[in-house]
Amino acid sequence: MQVAASESDASASLGLYCPVLDLPTEIVCEIFAHFLPVYPDRPPALGLRSPTVLSHICYKWREIALSTPTLWRAIALSDSRRQTKAQWLNVLEAFLKRSGSYPLSIHLAIEDILEADRQMAPLFRAIASHCARWEHLELLYYDATLLRSVEGPLPLLRTLKLVPHRYSYEAPSTGNTFHSAPMLTSVSLQSYLPAEVPMIPWVQLTRLTINFINPFECAPLLNQTTSLVYLKLGLYWIGDVANINPLPSLRTLILRDESSRLGVAGGFLSTLILTGLRQLQIPARSLTVEHLRTFLWNSRCTLEELCIISADLYSPSDLYSKAFPSLASVLFDRELDGIQEDFPEDVGEDTESDAEADGDQGEGGGLLFGMPFDELDFEGDSDGEG
Repeated sequence: MQVAASESDASASLGLYCPVLDLPTEIVCEIFAHFLPVYPDRPPALGLRSPTVLSHICYKWREIALSTPTLWRAIALSDSRRQTKAQWLNVLEAFLKRSGSYPLSIHLAIEDILEADRQMAPLFRAIASHCARWEHLELLYYDATLLRSVEGPLPLLRTLKLVPHRYSYEAPSTGNTFHSAPMLTSVSLQSYLPAEVPMIPWVQLTRLTINFINPFECAPLLNQTTSLVYLKLGLYWIGDVANINPLPSLRTLILRDESSRLGVAGGFLSTLILTGLRQLQIPARSLTVEHLRTFLWNSRCTLEELCIISADLYSPSDLYSKAFPSLASVLFDRELDGIQEDFPEDVGEDTESDAEADGDQGEGGGLLFGMPFDELDFEGDSDGEG
C-alpha cells in the first residue's frame, strides 16, 4: 500500500511539472496533427520531423501516436546508404500497418540508379498490396515493369508522378495499371514514351506535366486530354507537329524548351487553339512576336498573364506590351516556374538536407531522436518498438 501511495504521489507531483500529460487524448492528437505537414504533403520517414519521433516522448504519447492512423498515412522514403534495404522495408511496413484503412500519400525514390531494380522491388511490392488505398503516389527511378504487379482497381488515386530510371522505345508494355482509377485527375511524367507509359485515363485528367516530350507525340496524346485545366510540357524537337484539337478548358500553359534548336516552344504554341487560356509561360529564346500573334489570332482567348522566362535582365518587356496592349500582365522572370503550380510536384521528399537537419547519421546506423537506428523496432507495435 505504501509503495502504491508513493507512486501515486510521484505521479501527481510529475503532473504539476508536466501538465501537458493531463491533456485529453483528442487534444494531443490535434497537436500531433499540427506537428506534421498538411496531408498530402509527406514528412520524412525518419528524423526529428517524422511521426516516429512522437512515439519516443513518453509512454502515454507513444500509445496515442501508434493508435492514431492519420499520423502514418503520408510516407516518404528515399534510399540512403545509411540504412539497409531490410531496414527501409521494416519502416515502410510499419507505416502501412499503423495507417489502418486510411488513404495513402506515398513517395518512393531510389536515387542509386545501379541499385534501382534491386532496391525498389520489395518496397513497391509492399505498397502494391495496399493499392486500393493509394490517393497520391510518386515513384522515382523505378523499373516500369514493376507496375505489372499491381492488381485490382485504384478507387482513391487522385495524383500520380512517375519517373522511370531508364527509357526504351522497345520496352514491354506496363499494362493497364492506372486505367481503373476513376478519381485520377493529376499526372506528372518525366518523359512520354508510349512503350514506357502505362495506360492512363487521359480524358479525365485536369492537370498534366511531362518534362520531356517530342512535339510530334503531343497530338495523339493531347487529343485525348479534353478536360485539361493545367498543362506543362518540356519540348524537344523531332519531326513536325500534327493537328491538335482545341482544348477549351485549359487555363494555364507552361512550355519549356529542352531543345538546342530555337523556336521549338514558340512554334508549337502557334499550332494550338486554346480559347479559355488565361496564363502562359514560355522561354524568351523560343518566342517571337509573330508566334504569339498567330496563337492569339487562332485562339481568340483573353490572355491575362504572359510570363517570359529569360536569363537576360535587360529583356525588352515592353516589346510584347506594345505589340499586345490587351495583355493585362507581361512578366519577365529568370526562374523556370514563374507561374506557381497549385499542386507542387516535389512535396514531402526525404532529401539529403532533411537528413542532415535531423541530426548526424553515421554509416549504416544513424540517430533518430538520440537513438541509434539499429535499435529501433518497426516490425510490430509492441511496447519495445521504436
